[in-house]
Amino acid sequence: GDARVAAVAGVFARQPPESVLLAAQAAAGLPDGPTVLWIATQLCAGGRARDAQCQLAEWRSRLTRLDADNATVWIESAVTAWSDGDRARARAALEQAVAAPHSHSYFTQKIRLVTRVLTGHDGADFAEAASHGFGVAAATLPSYSSWLGMCRQVETEGLNWASLCTDFWQAEYRRATEKLSRMLAAEQLRNILEREGLVLPDDLPRRESLTYYEPSRASQDALLLEERRFGGYLFANPDHLEQFLSLIEAEGEDAARQTLLQQRQSMLEEGRYRECVK
Repeated sequence: GDARVAAVAGVFARQPPESVLLAAQAAAGLPDGPTVLWIATQLCAGGRARDAQCQLAEWRSRLTRLDADNATVWIESAVTAWSDGDRARARAALEQAVAAPHSHSYFTQKIRLVTRVLTGHDGADFAEAASHGFGVAAATLPSYSSWLGMCRQVETEGLNWASLCTDFWQAEYRRATEKLSRMLAAEQLRNILEREGLVLPDDLPRRESLTYYEPSRASQDALLLEERRFGGYLFANPDHLEQFLSLIEAEGEDAARQTLLQQRQSMLEEGRYRECVK
């Protein structure tokens, strides 16, 4: 529908006034669509949050009602409340973020949405549309730096609920299906446990493997680099892409990428075998 088209167009818009307008159109056009709302909130995050068209607090509150089991929408809501100076609402949202059973930033849903919009509305071929889907997913990452900033300020101010941030990172490391969120949680857990002189869990990744997690150009480029690495297999047909996205949702991104590597290698070996027997 038009709201989905507006959400995708907003990501591709070059100028903030246009992207903000499209974000507002998307949020108004599909008020009960979590993926569209997520994109709208990310288009309005940061310096554009004060724009009159950006109803950031209301959209994020709506997301928590639509997707109450998703910790990511709760932590983003906590950040919004904190930046508005509402400590009580920030604490309540952070408590919900700790308790939520799942955590994701609609990574797989965004790829599906963009692929459908571009193939159906713009007539793009599948491979091109799916590639853009990964680009949109990378461009609308959570505001990880805001998560970190809020938790640092909570600790600095000596608030009696500072331990909630530790609880959040522990929960996030266990449940996050998306690679960047899990890597960030692992890094924060390592910092906390080392500072307190506690034993690190055996499954915690080594620090040197945590190479990116900020919502910066570098992290977007890292995601897109992996997409290009697998693109020949992923974009061969829609079934390959859907299998990969479904695996992320069921088993997490690391497991999905490992399965993808195995499938891609099998495809390459089968191709070499066919060449040999010609």
